[in-house]
Amino acid sequence: METIYNGNSKASGTYKIVNKTNSKTYYGSAKCFQVRASQHLKDLITNKHGNRHLQGSFNLDGADSFVFEVLEVIEGTKQDRLDAEQKLLNQFWDNCVNCYNIEKTSYSREGSKDKSPEASFQRRSRSVIGRKHTEASKQYMSQIHKALISNPRMTGKTHTEETKLKMSAARANKRKIKAICISSGVISEFLSVIEASKQLEITPSCIVRVAKGDRQKTHGYRFEYMNE
Repeated sequence: METIYNGNSKASGTYKIVNKTNSKTYYGSAKCFQVRASQHLKDLITNKHGNRHLQGSFNLDGADSFVFEVLEVIEGTKQDRLDAEQKLLNQFWDNCVNCYNIEKTSYSREGSKDKSPEASFQRRSRSVIGRKHTEASKQYMSQIHKALISNPRMTGKTHTEETKLKMSAARANKRKIKAICISSGVISEFLSVIEASKQLEITPSCIVRVAKGDRQKTHGYRFEYMNE
């Protein structure tokens, strides 16, 4: 999934996730854009995203079809971000025709009091009342449903090498890794690929390539997975 932070990866505000194959869009708000983008990608890759419409499209069209883009930087409270997100939903929400958002009202995942399956089902049920779809959207939704129930790794769909590396990096994030500085010989240990990426400012895919033995070094470092 491509990310467009416009130099604001650590900032907070509103964002959108666009499916480049059909321009269908998801709108949200975040305390940190980079963290939220990583959360979305991790949930989508593992087939655990809370928005089943977005998950189904991801399974069907692949990670390279999506782009995470910052819309507005908001230096304020969580409520300020939610208010800005609500303005976007007021403008674009359309019962999941061209907008992935299931609910018309913005809300934060932080501090949610009722996360039970029953509450989630009631929220989804309210969102579909009175919904009408075109024949084209029905066919696309049917494809999404098949993609959701087939398996989380999209059997029969070919990923690009870059997407495979991103998926590998997500799985490798649970493994400890060490970095060896080639010039000084200094060894640094990290709890995960993502932590090493942030500390050394090297993309996770480059680190994974070296750790897997596909490359000998990157950015002056060698990387090795550590035995648990």
